[in-house]
Amino acid sequence: MEEIQAVRFDSKEEVKRFYREDLLDLIKTVFLTPVEGIHALFLKRSDRSYFHALVLIVSAALVCMFFTFISIPSEFRSYLPWFSIVMKGAIFSGAFLVGISLCSFGIKLLSGKPHFRDELLTGGLCAVPFSALNVLLFISAKLLLGKEVVSTIMMGGISSVIQKAGLVILLILYIYLQMVSILMQSLRAGGTNETLRWYLSPLGIILSGYLAVKIVQLF
Repeated sequence: MEEIQAVRFDSKEEVKRFYREDLLDLIKTVFLTPVEGIHALFLKRSDRSYFHALVLIVSAALVCMFFTFISIPSEFRSYLPWFSIVMKGAIFSGAFLVGISLCSFGIKLLSGKPHFRDELLTGGLCAVPFSALNVLLFISAKLLLGKEVVSTIMMGGISSVIQKAGLVILLILYIYLQMVSILMQSLRAGGTNETLRWYLSPLGIILSGYLAVKIVQLF
């Protein structure tokens, strides 16, 4: 019993230390050195990388839950099944990010013998831009549309709303390309053929999203 408690205590301390010391450096690496920096992270994997990947995936699910909840207008929460909606957001996040790890694992099987535990880092790193997407979508929706959607349509027509939504589409595309880059660097570190990683990385992200949607539909 003492052993179990010690492990749990160490895990809590490790989570605190990760948020306090490592998270900011990781975010800087993902956004400021998206090629060589991320490639180096995959080459320098350690036992801590697996733990950090799990923390990042769980954190992304919590971020998605939070922004899904506050995106639901307070006056609608008594009528909508908000808890179910929020939980589906968390399930989608987890399934999507774990799905990316599965794709990385599957592709690397073509050229070697990967370990799925190691591949969780791919999904973990994708959790950083995915969480950023949740924040950016929420801010964009508030700034561009807010509560005046009807008046916006009446004054500028439906085309004005579509034009504003164009920014949201660009944000989604940008984050998608970042996640493609992360998967590509993971495959590069694993020695996957350049042609395979170029063509399979975009498909891997799309497939992960598709499977995540299908899983959410089961609930």
